[in-house]
Amino acid sequence: MKKFIIFSLLVSSLFGNGLVDFGIVGTTYNIAEENGDDVIQEGLKRLDTDAITKQLTQDVLSSFTSHHYMPESNKAISTKSEDFVIAQHDIVSPDGILVYSAGDKIPSNLPIGQTFSICFINGNDKPKVIEWVLKEFGKCIYLVNEVDSRGFSQKYSVEAYPIAEQNIPLVDRYNVATYPTKITRYENIKETKTLNIIKFKEELELHEK
Repeated sequence: MKKFIIFSLLVSSLFGNGLVDFGIVGTTYNIAEENGDDVIQEGLKRLDTDAITKQLTQDVLSSFTSHHYMPESNKAISTKSEDFVIAQHDIVSPDGILVYSAGDKIPSNLPIGQTFSICFINGNDKPKVIEWVLKEFGKCIYLVNEVDSRGFSQKYSVEAYPIAEQNIPLVDRYNVATYPTKITRYENIKETKTLNIIKFKEELELHEK
């Protein structure tokens, strides 16, 4: 071991800490590829940043407004039912135990004392119509259509979001078919309330004449 260490120190001292310039061996060629950084910078110069910024701004602003068509309700309906979802496939626990088979009902239980309400509303109605709906539905998370949800929220002092792509499954989940509809959930119960908005509009029109 001692001899190896002495040999290593000798080689290091002779060749400058092991770094030796052996010169150029064989044929050399110029680098044909462009510098990657130069290519990126040139590409950035050709980008129409104003157009990209404008498009991104439009996309962001449009995300606050949805256009999900549903007809207006001509009936006042109130129902109460068990709330559940259907298992789309077998559900197995980490221990390998079958919990639910495909097609089974899965109760959607909320903790006792907790209530969750969402309301589907067409936001481009007359203010008097919307005020009537808000009064009838009360405190709720409002999913609005045809208007900017931010302006709706500010104007009527309610929590509002667009019926955007990520919320559309809720329409199917709760079988919402018409505007305006309120879904209230507690424990494993679902209450559905639909207002006869067509009748209200007709009465309002007669009153305003």
